[in-house]
Amino acid sequence: MLGTEPAGFWIRFFALILDNALIISVGAIVWPLVFGDTFWTKTETNMDGFSSVRFRMGPGENVQGTIVWTAYFILPVWLVGGTVGKKLLGITIVDSRGNKPHMFRAVLRYIGWYVSGLTLFVGCLIAAFRADKRALHDLIAGTYVTRK
Repeated sequence: MLGTEPAGFWIRFFALILDNALIISVGAIVWPLVFGDTFWTKTETNMDGFSSVRFRMGPGENVQGTIVWTAYFILPVWLVGGTVGKKLLGITIVDSRGNKPHMFRAVLRYIGWYVSGLTLFVGCLIAAFRADKRALHDLIAGTYVTRK
């Protein structure tokens, strides 16, 4: 996008880490209050005597987790141009005219994450090598991630 500096791969990666840390931290407190069950669940002990602890709020784990995760990665992009992690690091998501993405673009961008997942996240890594620093989900949605 003309006139703005694209946000590079690493700052976007750290924003994603912040977003996930926020979701997990807030979820550990709020989840039991809202849904009345535990945030973490122990799975059965395997034959070696090890048991594993699994995060229940992730997309695909249950309906509530999928709704929370989806809402977190769509609504802020549409409403303020980025997630909390992106805003904390001074980056924003815009369309080709420099405006906040419409809801449709925010949804496409989220779907694009799953498309990148099908490519073992090579779709995300391409942002490190493109001059405009756009990942596959940006290309699908027609969005850019820029620095202030």
